[in-house]
Amino acid sequence: MSSNRNLHNTKKQKTHLQFNANSPIPKATSQTLRKNIISKHSSNLFQNTFHHQNSYMNHDLENSRDSPYNKTHHNNSANEKPNPLIQNNIIPIISNTNGNRPLPRFGQSLLSISPVKLLLFGGAVGDTSNFKFSNETFLLNLMTRIWSKIIIDDYNNIPKGRAAHAASSNDEFEMVIHGGSIGGHELAEDELWLFELKKDNEEYGSWRKINHQSKGPGKRYGHTLNYMKPYFILFGGSCHTHILNDLWIIDIKSPQVKWIKIDFKNNVAPSPRLYQTCGFCNKGEEKDMMLLFGGRDSNENALNDIWGLTHNKNHSWSWTRAPITDNELLKPRYNHSIVFYGTLMIIIGGRSNKNYNGTLPIQVFDNNKKDIFDFPGVEMNRHNSFIFDKYIFLYGGFNDNNPTHPIGVLSKISIETLFHNSPLSRLIEVNNKNTKIKNNDGKQVKNTKFKLSHNVVIGSGGIINQDSEENEVEDMTSVFTKVNIEQLKEENKRIGENSAKNNNNYLIQSIRPFNSNLVNKFIDTLLRPFEWFDNSKMDEIHKSLPFKLKEIYNLIKEVSPILEKEKSLIRIRSPCKIFGNIYGDYNDLMRFFESFGNPSDDNQMGDINVMQYVFLGDFCDRCHYSLEIIFLLFALKIKYPNFIYLIRGHHEDISVNINSGLGQECKDRLDDDITQTKSLFFLINKVFDLLPFGVLVDNNILCVHGGIGSRVSSLDDIENIKRPFRIVHEVTNKEEQIVLDLLYSEYSNETKNIEPNKERDIEGKGFIVKYGEERLNKFLIDNKIVLLITSHKFCKEGILSMNNDRLLSIFSSSNYMDKYNNYGGMIIIGKKTANKPINIIPRLIDCMENKKETYRQDVMGSPVRDNF
Repeated sequence: MSSNRNLHNTKKQKTHLQFNANSPIPKATSQTLRKNIISKHSSNLFQNTFHHQNSYMNHDLENSRDSPYNKTHHNNSANEKPNPLIQNNIIPIISNTNGNRPLPRFGQSLLSISPVKLLLFGGAVGDTSNFKFSNETFLLNLMTRIWSKIIIDDYNNIPKGRAAHAASSNDEFEMVIHGGSIGGHELAEDELWLFELKKDNEEYGSWRKINHQSKGPGKRYGHTLNYMKPYFILFGGSCHTHILNDLWIIDIKSPQVKWIKIDFKNNVAPSPRLYQTCGFCNKGEEKDMMLLFGGRDSNENALNDIWGLTHNKNHSWSWTRAPITDNELLKPRYNHSIVFYGTLMIIIGGRSNKNYNGTLPIQVFDNNKKDIFDFPGVEMNRHNSFIFDKYIFLYGGFNDNNPTHPIGVLSKISIETLFHNSPLSRLIEVNNKNTKIKNNDGKQVKNTKFKLSHNVVIGSGGIINQDSEENEVEDMTSVFTKVNIEQLKEENKRIGENSAKNNNNYLIQSIRPFNSNLVNKFIDTLLRPFEWFDNSKMDEIHKSLPFKLKEIYNLIKEVSPILEKEKSLIRIRSPCKIFGNIYGDYNDLMRFFESFGNPSDDNQMGDINVMQYVFLGDFCDRCHYSLEIIFLLFALKIKYPNFIYLIRGHHEDISVNINSGLGQECKDRLDDDITQTKSLFFLINKVFDLLPFGVLVDNNILCVHGGIGSRVSSLDDIENIKRPFRIVHEVTNKEEQIVLDLLYSEYSNETKNIEPNKERDIEGKGFIVKYGEERLNKFLIDNKIVLLITSHKFCKEGILSMNNDRLLSIFSSSNYMDKYNNYGGMIIIGKKTANKPINIIPRLIDCMENKKETYRQDVMGSPVRDNF
């Protein structure tokens, strides 16, 4: 097959691209911009003065680049604005990250160990004349866009700091590294190191040296390491005296681990080189072939050839050169990156020969048609690239505008925009339609894909592409058309089974009779997403709690019959928002409402007509403002009964909240005698006894407070719970145990099936349990559930993904008890479509922005064990 000249002529046009030109930029008030996700600026261990260490590394890595847009990027991805192309170049859009971010570096490795998690190791930190080699390991969670620095279990057993090493990950979420430069004209030992994250706490990890029983490839740098099950494949690089083209394989899971050098018949193999790229195409004729491109030879000439490595059925190995008629169409380069999108190999950035002027174009090699396409280039080299959704993400390395300092930001390029008006634009839809996900055993999974972040689509351990732009969900009010609620003749269809079953008698909510003056007073007083930080207004409200006792009694009287009519398992349809533990943290709830839309229909950020709200319990206790939270949620439930859903948590229990904060608030703020059965405290808890225990979204996402524990086997177990229900801690029957499971059980990576939770069950009676992977997976399969969402467990990241992304834990109170410095999180489940069966968008607030203390100092506790 030969290169298509006509197609190549069309792609040579210098088109000026405009990123996200068709996507509306969400409107936001100044308060909204101020309160969106705030970046943490955590300290890094590299506090020592950088010093020059290695002259030949300087020679090879001299092209340090810094990003000209590093100083001006937006903190909130919702407000990212497209950067125009400068001449024929692309300036990628900054993709904001938070947490303990790595210092800018070059020569690092960055690779995926799970659908939404990347590991970064090593690199040279500092500028080209003054740098230090790092042996730090960082985790980037793409769901939350939070960096965390991994704490190593044994710092005496860790590889030396290095750059220009080779790294790869396998299908067991492990990272393997080899070689590299360690400074002082020295190369790292001929050792293979393996890194593993701790399963139950991803803040920790461990390194171990892999012992092998044979001679290895030897010391080198600038080589590649790739995984083709069951082998890690090492190719090329430099041993400092000469450049190599040897190929070695090793199976680290074999009973006899040893390196094997592969010899090729007739010496058909790529020429010696370093700083080449290798990867795997996931479609087409080269699906099971490792593809190699470019590099630099011993005369410092850039190369432009493409080779494919095949493991044949007779267990032999062979190299094949790509059949391109006119190889000059490919620009020679090294220190570049490649990513694969369907049948396309996309070549990004890099350096070329000294006589090459201008920016290297982004070039796309179509493995099926053997065609080459040119697009505007990006001025980067020694960077990392990866694809999620329809974006190419770039990290680290250098930018031509600053050749001495590395880049420290994550940025992105829209593939859809890049390919616009080119012959490749048609392949975007083809890739989306043909993408399927697989289990770990390789079998195809049906109807289990869901979008877990702005740019990552995952499901059952696989990665897929999706057909939505990131900004599509930034402002949910722009996704749906607002109409008068009285005009919604088909409203029961959107709400789902809960309202559709009584179709004849169902009244749309705006004409349902309720005490509007009473309810609106509570909402108007307490729903203040743009004023919560105003001391002059809010302090008076918190101090006086301006409601008469009769009004509070009437509010309770209004909400009770609404809850009585609901089933114990609510069934709704997307779109909806899911909130976790609030713990009376009024400030945080208002911050969520301010930044990401609030449940009202009378202001520019209100989205109640198009969005359902689910609160997964623990509304009260701990913080100062439990009453504000309870009264507001009750009033919203009365006014919008089919858009507000209150699910019971373990603090909605009189035996817990009498001592954990709510009881004290009722005494201090309402002058309430909480020992009396007619007290407001007692009546509020009677409402709690009416609360449902779960929500089922789109028939395949189950939301409960705690988990499934030991006795929850089916959805009927939840739906059949009779309410009102008084929680019993001394279990005497199955229903009492089911309720305790729903409220108190926790998922644990260290538990396979079920075991007692000794941290919570202090008395050791065995009613409070942990459940593990086997227990959860069986429940999900038996009930055709693809995702379980819980909120009971403390989560420092605000949102935590577990069990290969089959379980999400949400914690919506930031800086818990004014001392844990955690994020607060909630998620949006976007509207279900044919192309997006499940669409999950995370939303975070940073504890550093909430300056007011909200924790009640007279109530002690911990995120590990709550008071009973």
